[in-house]
Amino acid sequence: MKVTEAMLAQIAGMNAADEINLETMPREHAAHKASDPVTAEQLQSTLASISSDVPRGNGSIDLVGTTDYWLGVVWAIAGLGLAEGKTIARDWSATSSRYSEEDFETAWDSFDSSHPNPIGIGSVLKLAKTLEAQTTEPTFLEKLKRWSSSGDSEAMVKQMLEDKFVLRDLAILGQWTTFYASHGVGKTLLTLKLLQDSVESGELDGSTVFYVNADDNYRGSVEKLEIVEQLGIEMLVPYRNDFNPSHLVAEMWHAAQADQARNIIIVLDTLKKFTNLMDKTDGTKFGKVARQFTQAGGTLIGLAHTNKHRDDEGKSVYSGTTDIADDCDCVYIIDVIDEDKASGKGTINFRTPKHRGDVAQEKSFAYVRREGQSYADLLNSVLVVDEETAKQEKELAAKKNKYYADKLVIDTIIEIVYSETLELTELIARVREETDKSKAKCREVVDRYEGKELDEFVFWRIETGAHNRKTLELVTFGDEKLKN
Repeated sequence: MKVTEAMLAQIAGMNAADEINLETMPREHAAHKASDPVTAEQLQSTLASISSDVPRGNGSIDLVGTTDYWLGVVWAIAGLGLAEGKTIARDWSATSSRYSEEDFETAWDSFDSSHPNPIGIGSVLKLAKTLEAQTTEPTFLEKLKRWSSSGDSEAMVKQMLEDKFVLRDLAILGQWTTFYASHGVGKTLLTLKLLQDSVESGELDGSTVFYVNADDNYRGSVEKLEIVEQLGIEMLVPYRNDFNPSHLVAEMWHAAQADQARNIIIVLDTLKKFTNLMDKTDGTKFGKVARQFTQAGGTLIGLAHTNKHRDDEGKSVYSGTTDIADDCDCVYIIDVIDEDKASGKGTINFRTPKHRGDVAQEKSFAYVRREGQSYADLLNSVLVVDEETAKQEKELAAKKNKYYADKLVIDTIIEIVYSETLELTELIARVREETDKSKAKCREVVDRYEGKELDEFVFWRIETGAHNRKTLELVTFGDEKLKN
């Protein structure tokens, strides 16, 4: 289906009709003009749209109130001078319960043909159009009842997709899911791995999956193509085989309108190629198309980037405005739990701040990245990390992050305590002076790395001497246990 300018205009939020060249549109037949002669047949057709069951009136026709117009219509017919005019006017008037032959004769005879400005048939034609519009325009209550889906449940149940995973534990069929992660963390890797698992297990038909690889270099595209070809998954690469990414969103909208989206799964890698994540208006427009697509039975998975700045707890946050995250069904933010440069092992965690359906609140994975390995080998190295192991690795990663943030204060404490013994309050004052950190921060570091037993993050213990004098005694030289 060719994407028309009107379709693109609708997606952009414009009134598509405004963009159409009116000169090229077929012209309607010209409307009847008041100055044109009116035949008996035309008069009868016009009167069929006008009720005669209204008050007599004063001989005028009020197009605003559209009441009290009976006498005005009779006079306008009389002014036409048609041979059949009086009969047509009588027959029309007789359809009202108010009709009497005497009143009609009086009204007809009271028409003044010499009046300088007699009421014309044009007013009757306008009255007919006004009344037709009032008849065809439904009331607000009627509109609400027409829009209501009550009574459609049986049909909707038949159309409802089976509640199953596209990506196990993370993305459900018929929903819009967005994964956020920083560059190189593994959002593409894990998406492909989970798709592979679903296809190989028989839970997913690869031919219904269309992976749009719009953020890769040539070599990367070829490597991933070789993988998905074995799974029967379709991969779309920009500007190959006439695929233009700028037309895809419009085509998704058209598919939803034409009821052609059902059971189609689209992965957009990355989302920024299809909408401006930094623009609220653009994000909202994309969200409307995505919602129509999933309402029509399609499934959408978008990959996007996190902000380079983390929150107060050191966790990643999504980049751009809130519109995409607000509008989609499920959001996952991916963080690195641990990265061992020596072994190449990386552990990442998916956590959801927003979800619909029975998806995992958190899920962790590990992979091994080695120099010179193929993408297929990297993909095959991905493993699910059990909940307890993931918890321990997150706790360890948090401690390491704290350690590196506290390292200046730690090293300063060790250096001072190694060379001299100071009372604790005096020690904290010295550390504060040398590091330019607050007193509270220095005391916090003292407490955080104090303990009785040897531990990777225990560097000293607090001893209490005579007169309740507190001092620090080193139990390790700090960096030795962190070199690995």
